[in-house]
Amino acid sequence: MEPCYPLQELSQSTKNVLDICKHLRDLGMTPKQFMLEYLTSKNSELATLRQFWATPKGWESTITLVKAIRGKFWATDMGRKKWIDWIQDEAIEILLYQNPNAEIYPMGYWQSSKSVTPAFFTNAARAHRDHVLITHDTPFLYSIIRGMILNGCNDNDSKMDGPEEAVDEIGDDTREEGELLEGEGISYVKEKDRHKLAIHQAHRFAVTVCSMLSFVRNRRHNSLQLQNAVWFLACGVSERTNEYLHFLGLTSSRQTALDALRALTSAAEERLKTVMALLPLRPALGPFVCIDNLDMQEKVHMSSIGHRSMMFHGTWGYVHMPSQELLDTLNGV
Repeated sequence: MEPCYPLQELSQSTKNVLDICKHLRDLGMTPKQFMLEYLTSKNSELATLRQFWATPKGWESTITLVKAIRGKFWATDMGRKKWIDWIQDEAIEILLYQNPNAEIYPMGYWQSSKSVTPAFFTNAARAHRDHVLITHDTPFLYSIIRGMILNGCNDNDSKMDGPEEAVDEIGDDTREEGELLEGEGISYVKEKDRHKLAIHQAHRFAVTVCSMLSFVRNRRHNSLQLQNAVWFLACGVSERTNEYLHFLGLTSSRQTALDALRALTSAAEERLKTVMALLPLRPALGPFVCIDNLDMQEKVHMSSIGHRSMMFHGTWGYVHMPSQELLDTLNGV
């Protein structure tokens, strides 16, 4: 004798849904047709009934409904692919909508190489451009890239390529050197905490990719590229390498960098004239203009944590002011 199982008792909400479906069947309408008409009809009464669907009061419940529909698509491989294709189209539409301002800097992202000033290259100016880019111009793309990096890796996957090293054991000398270079906008300080390092790396990578894609779409979005072009030229990057990086959207052309340096030279010339001026209260010994064109390597024969060989290339120009003690001795002559 087969066992008898009690029939599952239906909840009241399920009974209501079944009754509605039967009524829709009697009307010759499917549930999808009903929902589509309910959401798209211009009838004032229906518009009043759905008025909270896309407002803060109804956001959570509406998103819950969308997630339930997504769950049905993700139940099969073909459905999952169809859902991903649709989300991809929606993402592209959002990315096309969110676009950096192409007006002249500082109102927008375009900076002419022939009118650039030293203020454009300061850390404060760069931080402001990054903030506007990720909060106003391309927040959707930035959030996707950053979230993918932070959520798609664990501690083992996020280890840097190369010899094993303990991040917590980085030497103080190396950190001080990194902070000095960071102040010049050349490199980034390596965080001792691995979690903070991962967050910083994800942020910088996402900002860079957003800037690259904006530049590829519109060459007037050239803030990062103009900055890199000048730095790469000063650091001795070859023209062929710069051309490849320009193709990838990481830098402007070499000619643009040269134009920017000419504009910066004009500003530096005025500052140099001011510094070098021999005023009546100063002795007849002005500052020294020093230009170093160096290719040097700091060779470490026994590599260890925080101590590795480093190569420095580039040209450094600066003004050396005579010490006050030396000037005091000349005043007495």
